[in-house]
Amino acid sequence: MGLKKKVLKGGALLSAGSAVGKVLALVRNIIIARILSPEDFGVAATFIITLTLLQSVSEVAADKLQVQAKDGDDERLQQVMHLFQLMRGVFGAVILIVFAQPIAGLFGAPEAAWAFQWLALIPLLRGLAHLDMRRVQRRMNFKPFVVVDLVSQAVAVAIAVPIGLWLGDYRAALWILIIQTFVYTSFTHVLAERRWSIAYDQSYLRRLLGFGWPLMINGFLMFIIMQGDRLVIGSKFSPYTLADLGVYSVALTLITTPRQMLTRVSSSLLLPILSAAQDDKALFNSRYRLCAQISGAIAAVIGVIFITAGTLIVTTLYGEKYAGVALFIGWLSAMQTLRIIRTMPAIAGFAWADSRQLMYTNLARTVSLLILVVVAWQGMSLAWIASAGFVGELIALSVATAIMHFKHKLNWWGTAGPTLAACAALAIAGAFFYFGSADHGVLLIIGATLLASVIAAAISILPFRELRELLINDGGHVMERLRSMRGAKRNMPAAPSL
Repeated sequence: MGLKKKVLKGGALLSAGSAVGKVLALVRNIIIARILSPEDFGVAATFIITLTLLQSVSEVAADKLQVQAKDGDDERLQQVMHLFQLMRGVFGAVILIVFAQPIAGLFGAPEAAWAFQWLALIPLLRGLAHLDMRRVQRRMNFKPFVVVDLVSQAVAVAIAVPIGLWLGDYRAALWILIIQTFVYTSFTHVLAERRWSIAYDQSYLRRLLGFGWPLMINGFLMFIIMQGDRLVIGSKFSPYTLADLGVYSVALTLITTPRQMLTRVSSSLLLPILSAAQDDKALFNSRYRLCAQISGAIAAVIGVIFITAGTLIVTTLYGEKYAGVALFIGWLSAMQTLRIIRTMPAIAGFAWADSRQLMYTNLARTVSLLILVVVAWQGMSLAWIASAGFVGELIALSVATAIMHFKHKLNWWGTAGPTLAACAALAIAGAFFYFGSADHGVLLIIGATLLASVIAAAISILPFRELRELLINDGGHVMERLRSMRGAKRNMPAAPSL
């Protein structure tokens, strides 16, 4: 099977699986949020913040090295990766058990210290997961990865209602997370081609750490980027409450769902494509431009939808108790749009085994933390928290574009062009929202959202030749296929009457 067919087949499976998986995760969160109070949902959000910190500071991207490396199929290399992953899981579990009380106190929820100790099961279970589902992605085989994700998410949804109604507070979120992680790890072993084993090899371990040490620093930076706003809101030293954290987390979880879906698909699908062209700069630039244009168009449309209709979506799914998102969801949407676009230079860096560029980019992104601290100190609204994140993403994307241009000769317009188009679309959507489409009923909101989405798509497609040609050529092939099918149907003999 040719590369294009493999990409299309693998991309279709991965996209569909990721979409279904994220929808299931969203359904789980909706169920939990509807059952719990905003304050209890805020405590549940502190579990995610803590787990994300532990995962981020020990991240060396072993799975990405296994896909990117030319010897990624080497069983010895995989065994060393399993050893490191296990050590990482044990480290996280010990940290949670020992420091559960101060962590709970930091978030103003000392009564939940016992829950943070039980949370230690999650990094331990993750440390026992099998990496074979990542290795087979080198062959564009995404089926194990999709199945593992869907089964674990489906189980979490199935148990969300009974556990939520039974416990009725943040304990429900704790046990759902633990059970989901257990199912996930179990199925990585069920679907593996190789037997799980560990090995110590100093050369491989040194190579893994050489690839991953910038990512360990980057992991901490990513925590600040991804969770810094919620950490500031949830801290007992801030003027905000756990209920504020719950409302903010609902909006952020909803908006990040499509971003996480796209990031997962693009990372798994595009990394092998770009890695295969790492020795041909012209081909690499051509592939990158098209990928960035597609990413920018999708990001723009998603951002526009949440700016114009985000409040309606939140209150419809989660309930009126979360209507406060109207104050800041537009800025969160704009921030996530830029973060989707920033995925592309990061993937390009991984294709060249350059993990430092992501570290430098995220270091620039942490500028927003200073703004967050000032905003919280002044007791300003959550809208200022969200707008600080947008400013940080804009700075980080500019730095990423500059690094890839000067270090790897990646044409800067390949990233800047789609970014400018997306920002223009966001500005139009913001104007729709500002001039009152949100205050005149559901029908007007839907109409404004559709119109703004069409404008965003046009702005993100028409200026870029590669994307236009892709849509025209592939769209023409699809239409030709449909016409031939209709013609064949007309020429078919009539069915005999009964």
